[in-house]
Amino acid sequence: MGNNFYDAKIHQLRQFPTKFLILHLLIGLVWITTSDQIVEVFVEGAESLSFVQSLKGWLYVFVTGMFFYYYLTKETKRNINFYQKLQDNEEEIMLTNEAFNNLDQGLIITDENGYVLKVNKQFEDMVNLPVDEIIGERYERVLQFETKDSYRKIRRQLESEGHWEDEVFMEDGSGNVMPRYFTMHKVLDEHGKLTNYFGFLVDIKETKQKDQILHVTRNQLHGILEHSPLGIIAINRKGLINVWNGQAEEILGISKQDALNQPITNVKPILLQGASTYLASEGDIYKQHREVKHTGGQSKYLQLTYSNLYNQDGKLIGMQVMVSDFTTEREFKREINYLEHFDYITGLYNFNTFNEEAARKIEQNKEQEHAFMILDIDRFHSINQQYGTEFGDEVILSIAKTIKQVVKSRGIIARLKGDEFGILISNVNNYADIKELLQTLKNELNQPTTIRDEIIHPTISIGIAYYPQDDHDFEGIYQKANAALKNAKVDRETYSFYEPSMNDHLEHYFYENELHRAILNEEIELHYQPKIDMKTGSIQGLEALARWYHPEKGTISPGVFIPIAEETGLIFSMTDYVLKRACADYVKWRDEGIHIPSFSVNISAKQFSKREFVSNVLEILEDYQIPAGVLEIEITESITMNIDNNMPKLNQLREAGVMISIDDFGTGYSSLRYMRDLPVDFVKIDRSFISMIGQSDGKNMVDFMVDLAKLCEIDIVGEGIETSDQMNYLLSIGCRIGQGFYFARPMPFEEVQQLYVTH
Repeated sequence: MGNNFYDAKIHQLRQFPTKFLILHLLIGLVWITTSDQIVEVFVEGAESLSFVQSLKGWLYVFVTGMFFYYYLTKETKRNINFYQKLQDNEEEIMLTNEAFNNLDQGLIITDENGYVLKVNKQFEDMVNLPVDEIIGERYERVLQFETKDSYRKIRRQLESEGHWEDEVFMEDGSGNVMPRYFTMHKVLDEHGKLTNYFGFLVDIKETKQKDQILHVTRNQLHGILEHSPLGIIAINRKGLINVWNGQAEEILGISKQDALNQPITNVKPILLQGASTYLASEGDIYKQHREVKHTGGQSKYLQLTYSNLYNQDGKLIGMQVMVSDFTTEREFKREINYLEHFDYITGLYNFNTFNEEAARKIEQNKEQEHAFMILDIDRFHSINQQYGTEFGDEVILSIAKTIKQVVKSRGIIARLKGDEFGILISNVNNYADIKELLQTLKNELNQPTTIRDEIIHPTISIGIAYYPQDDHDFEGIYQKANAALKNAKVDRETYSFYEPSMNDHLEHYFYENELHRAILNEEIELHYQPKIDMKTGSIQGLEALARWYHPEKGTISPGVFIPIAEETGLIFSMTDYVLKRACADYVKWRDEGIHIPSFSVNISAKQFSKREFVSNVLEILEDYQIPAGVLEIEITESITMNIDNNMPKLNQLREAGVMISIDDFGTGYSSLRYMRDLPVDFVKIDRSFISMIGQSDGKNMVDFMVDLAKLCEIDIVGEGIETSDQMNYLLSIGCRIGQGFYFARPMPFEEVQQLYVTH
């Protein structure tokens, strides 16, 4: 209901008393004037006149009363209708106000001059002002825009277009600048006259945050897309390319500019071969490998992974292609595959492939005789040392070429290892042919050869074995030929045929190979023998001893495998393994609360002579966090013979907290004049002397060694003690620490803990 309606009603109510008074006066005047004239004409006499006057008065009262009753009743009904309408309007206003305040947007209504008439609760909250500080103020002061330029912009656009909307930034009550979206409209009446403005204020902080997150996410996705190691291509349902990242450019040689918005069939149709049909009928992911031409001309081996693309409604909108360049990997695999079967220097079969091929040849021709040869270059190690390994590789290549020229198609050839070649000649008709071949190899290979302007004179040794005469499978033939090769080297002959008398060499070769395998596979076990304080019975330390259990041969004596390790150089890797394993065991015992005062490891003269021996030991101790005074190394007397070279190493070890003992004392050739100067903690009297304690000469020898050690201020350990008499005698002459079966045999790791419980 409009304002004019209320104004008219108010005006009517204000005029009602005046109208009522004037109407009453007019009726009274007309009644008095008219009634008196009528009475004077028709009534005579004073009594009659008095009665008529009274009757006239009552009649006036009645007529005016009836008139006023009618008039007031009509006005009352009109007012009742008005107030009923007013009541209905108030209910409508209340409902409007409730809806007004329930809006999730701020609402503002101003008059035609921009003064605020009404706002809702959301608007109050957004501007952080109470309603009494808003009503009657100009909207610019209430809205608190960040810059006043915004007000002018609003006014200009409202005047010209009738509305204004834009993103604005406002300060809240705490001084924080908040993003808002504000729209304002002008209101005209039916005559086109401006009456009001109304506007909506929307909090877009959350939307802005989402937009910012979306923007960051898009940038991140763009970065991932452009820096992806994969080529990424997206194709819409029309076959046009929408995405073509940098890696796709790199792999396919087609720029993004030339690819985007172009049909894939025009750019690289091979990318779609077979994929579209599969994706339409089979599923959402499809992979294939294809060789694709780069624009530069070179071939690329690609893995293509296809997947369908859907929108949020699950509708198919296109296809994505992930392009992986497998060219390098493929070449690498080819190279690896080649190296798995062939020697990289000579191009000949390697050991494993030769074994397979030779075994296959023999299996296919069991009825025929086969001759297997192992050819070794003499003193090849010296060539490598003198000229370097690259020069040595060229020597290997030269000899391989000569072997191929001599053997030709009569057999298969391989480089077995280092400086060894294998030759298998099948379908041998007579031994004379083999001897002729051997002689040719000897003549050709023993010729002086020029490499890098250096003239070398290589010589060769060859071992030969026959199938089935010498063995019935290739593995056996290989071992027999190797035994013959060793015989050829010992006898200084160019070649040697296998004979049964060479089995000792064969067994040695077997143990050498098996020991190498055992060390690699960590099959060497450690047993520990305690050193005992013979006076108190307490454990003073443990000696780590290498033990080898072979799955076929059983327990192999250290007297067998230690010399082989020394001879072949395996002693280096075996000693490193023993030292690391002993350190690891010590750490386990320490973690379990078992206190091991010290542990010792035997070091060979070869190992000790290595230039990096001391640094290796110290590095291992640091790796395992072994404190000073725990590790003891046992060296042989032979080390003391080269005292000038070895003394600095002994001093370095002592300074680092490593204890040193001379093992098997009395069996070597140590110089007595150096004994006092040696940085040694213990000497261990060899078991051979301990066993002679029951004899007078034996006692004298032991007495002398104990006295010498005391004179040099070195502690003594008696090893190999087997009886109480031996123990008691050693105690009587001042040897307090003992070791031997009388106290305990060497025991595995698990039994050491039980031993400490009993002690």
